Amino acid sequence: MTDFDATVLNQHPEWRHVLEAYRALQEQAEQQRAKSERDQDGEVWLPRLAQVDGVPAEKMAAIHGKLIALGWLQFQLQGRNDGVLYRLSPDGRRALESSERVENETGQLVQSA
Repeated sequence: MTDFDATVLNQHPEWRHVLEAYRALQEQAEQQRAKSERDQDGEVWLPRLAQVDGVPAEKMAAIHGKLIALGWLQFQLQGRNDGVLYRLSPDGRRALESSERVENETGQLVQSA
């Protein structure tokens, strides 16, 4: 990931909170290794998060859309009963890691010049 990805993500802390929440849930589900939650490639899909600490509920739909458009969050239509499921994409994971690395190196969130 580039500094641009870290900059964009850190300029929108609510986006980062949502990605972090999906990452935490994904890691927890992967540790549980529940086969019923896995698709053919072994990835865990999660129900849509309706709320995340630090993010107003009315912004969640727009944030999901932005994260999907950026390729940082993936979704799939599961069916009538399960609806839409989500997971952090590899690009989303790299964007978070890049953002965290820059923050650790500088001691602050990246801001555009």
